[in-house]
Amino acid sequence: PSSPFVVVGACKEPGGIRGAGRNPAMALAGPIPNRCGVTSSSPRQHICTHSSNTFQQGRWRRRTTLTLRVSRLLALTLTALVSGHEEVVVGDACNRVAGTAAAHADGVTTPLELGRRGEAHAEPEEHQDSLSTNGIAATATATGSGALTLLQWNILAPCYTHYLATRHSNTVVREGRRPDRLLEAVSQSHARWELSVTTLLHLSPDLITLQECEPGYFNVSENPWAAELLAEYTVHVTTAANRGGAAVLVKKSGRVAISAAAKVVSVPGSPSMGGKSKSAVGVLVEFPKSNRSPMWVVSVHLGFNMETRVRLLQAIELELTGGYDVLLAGDLNVEPESLLEVEQQTLLQRLRRVVYQPDTHTAAGKFPDFQPECIDHVYAPAAFTATRVSVEAGGVPCLPYGAVPIDVAGVECALAPISSASDHQWVSVEFGLPPLADPTET
Repeated sequence: PSSPFVVVGACKEPGGIRGAGRNPAMALAGPIPNRCGVTSSSPRQHICTHSSNTFQQGRWRRRTTLTLRVSRLLALTLTALVSGHEEVVVGDACNRVAGTAAAHADGVTTPLELGRRGEAHAEPEEHQDSLSTNGIAATATATGSGALTLLQWNILAPCYTHYLATRHSNTVVREGRRPDRLLEAVSQSHARWELSVTTLLHLSPDLITLQECEPGYFNVSENPWAAELLAEYTVHVTTAANRGGAAVLVKKSGRVAISAAAKVVSVPGSPSMGGKSKSAVGVLVEFPKSNRSPMWVVSVHLGFNMETRVRLLQAIELELTGGYDVLLAGDLNVEPESLLEVEQQTLLQRLRRVVYQPDTHTAAGKFPDFQPECIDHVYAPAAFTATRVSVEAGGVPCLPYGAVPIDVAGVECALAPISSASDHQWVSVEFGLPPLADPTET
């Protein structure tokens, strides 16, 4: 490809190779329409979970389980086939691919800038190998040993699905919950959790920043799929009882490792910070294969007004001791054009934001209008270079529930099927690290 900057997307055009939204390796599996009117190749986007809270409808469960197992096996096989420069990617125009799929579409996505604010700009063709903003280069270099990968994702805590009651169609009150706040069914939560865990394990980044993680998400007794995730990652999370918190996951075999000092800091959610889920956690990581200085990795979930946003960021900054670099990502609940006010009053002013393609959205929007938003952001040290940026489903988010089945009498007859893991999109960024004076890094 002429540029490694891609936005993984779901193709809406007729014919051709379909997008790999939830799973880039599934781009060759063929078209499957989903509830957004977007055609996707991933069987995981078309899962129907028509099961009751107790999983009594075995026929649907078996069908779903089989689909998941086949998807996973196919993903692993295709991943090997499309690794490296043979990777199949689909661009924001829904008709762009690279590597082995180049014969099926025209062009590639344009490079993205790593900057304070603004939009991504296309340069003349002869200059598309390098871009810079305020001295921060986004260079189209091949992935090498210096690459560090991070994935940002708000995974939608089940405790907040009462805002989506008209979409998930569950009418059974969960134990210990308010009857006027109908949450999604347990089976729906489990289906979403499995999708999110499978996605995280498949993409396998060095670092993961999550928001809205309920305590049960990492509890094997509540989430059977957590065992595999915990085997691959060290997890640090801040949660309140029955509320979703922020988390940082560090891959055990990745490029970075928890520092020898094992420094972990957090600011728990509270009304003064914007709500019980509005929290932050920071983990100090080291680069064990080099003499690079340690770095703070921060996951943050900001509130809905400027005062609490600034207060939370200032509170976590006070905890980030040592003067180390900071890599911060999270659901900031702020659109790009409104970030400047937050940046000027917080540690974000020292960092640089990864800028997405124009018209990219990372969340399906807030109740009751559900207008797509771009509110999930990644901020990196100024010396870092963004070498690849991918946004799930090409930045076209949808709610995680499909159409509710209707019986012959026109009555809704089951729970809404689960078609995605969250109402937010994951954002994956690959960073090239600045060179060292000592070239012995491996």
